[in-house]
Amino acid sequence: MNILITGGPAYEPLDEVRTLTNCATGKTAVTLAKHFLKKGHKVWIFLGTLSKYSLSSQTNLVVERFGTNEELARLLEAAAKESSVEAVFHTAALCDFRVGQIWNQKGEPVPHRLKLPSQAVYHVELVPLPKVINRLADWFPGAMRVGWKFEVTGDRVSSLQRAVQQVVETRSHFCVLNGRGYGEGYGVVGPEGLRRHARDVQALAEILEDFLIHWGRPEDAIGNQDPERKPSC
Repeated sequence: MNILITGGPAYEPLDEVRTLTNCATGKTAVTLAKHFLKKGHKVWIFLGTLSKYSLSSQTNLVVERFGTNEELARLLEAAAKESSVEAVFHTAALCDFRVGQIWNQKGEPVPHRLKLPSQAVYHVELVPLPKVINRLADWFPGAMRVGWKFEVTGDRVSSLQRAVQQVVETRSHFCVLNGRGYGEGYGVVGPEGLRRHARDVQALAEILEDFLIHWGRPEDAIGNQDPERKPSC
């Protein structure tokens, strides 16, 4: 099967030399890629340029790099046009905001195409970015689409509810949930709630492979979910 995996952090420029980014490392994406390569699948992995983990060149592997959200979006759109993809695992930690206007302490706009002087205080406008995950269903309508959600607030119940919400709103099939809000390990969440729990990334890879092997059964088709059935979070 053809598997597409995104991973690592994106960034958005603050000025010519500084960026907004996050602490994602790319480890989850690389671990998943190694698992599916070992099982004989073909893997495309799109990794953020700031990822701490990578893969060496090998048969059945295509590695591409991205910086910003938009660069990843272009890679995904191109991949959708070039080949058939059976599964998309969107583990990448993308940016929620881009830098809009920057002002100095006097409220005057400051050009930030070049490096900002480090002696001054600035007020920075953060503008919400479109969610790349919202476009996956249009690019890969026939693929099993899995998003990721890292929750650091709330409890397990509220985290599961937010994961279900992501699945529904993004037209994904599953969401992998982890973080302090969920607790130890990973939860694989569908429209109806928690489907499976994985103790670590390797166990998660095995669960996702099992779901993919059985993909296409009526109970896994999002179009066949009973709209009156409430999520079991």
